[in-house]
Amino acid sequence: MSKIITIFKRELASYFVSPVAYLAMTVFSLIIGYFYVVILFHAKDSNIMQYLFNNMAVVFLLLCPIITMNLINQDRQQGTDILLLTAPLTSWHIVLGKFFAAIAIYFIMLLLTVFYPVFLVIWGSPDLGPILTGYLGVFLLGSAFISVGLFSSSVTKTPVGSAVISFGVLLLLWIISWASGFLTSGMGEVFKNISVLDHFDSFIKGVLVFQDIAFYVLFIFLWLFMTFRSIEITR
Repeated sequence: MSKIITIFKRELASYFVSPVAYLAMTVFSLIIGYFYVVILFHAKDSNIMQYLFNNMAVVFLLLCPIITMNLINQDRQQGTDILLLTAPLTSWHIVLGKFFAAIAIYFIMLLLTVFYPVFLVIWGSPDLGPILTGYLGVFLLGSAFISVGLFSSSVTKTPVGSAVISFGVLLLLWIISWASGFLTSGMGEVFKNISVLDHFDSFIKGVLVFQDIAFYVLFIFLWLFMTFRSIEITR
């Protein structure tokens, strides 16, 4: 655990010595703030957080490739990957340390939006259930995005290549259920079951479904395992 924490601290510090974390947080906060005001005035309803959660997911779909694009391939460019790979660390230490560092950045971004539901509680009477489950859902969804971005960074040589691949994969996993309308019922269900978006809907409706939670947990583990294998091959 101490070795994971060491990698975590190193990666988290690297975010804040570059403009990436500051730009991502600023852009995320400004866009979500804009959506909050627009939705509030148009909906005129205290239960508006479900619309905001959907917008959070879309914005992070765009930002995630930028946040994760340097996680592994930057070490290769700087030559520090040799130090990591020859240090008394397992590949899992590297994968989990970097993953949790990106998660920490995402968590801070979500934390910056907490005062929106607080305002709703002060000035209205929103249903707190969907707000709490919605935050859980958007956190799991974002964590799933990060796991894909981490893998993309492990199989590419440049940050731009990583960003392009991770965005393409995430977009495909986002829209793949759209094809279910013109496929056979069996194949359509398969496409829905592997869609990251379809499993997100229950959370913003205030419903906790075990299958949806299990999907994100298994999804994250799968992509982290593929990242682990990618680093092992490099070793």
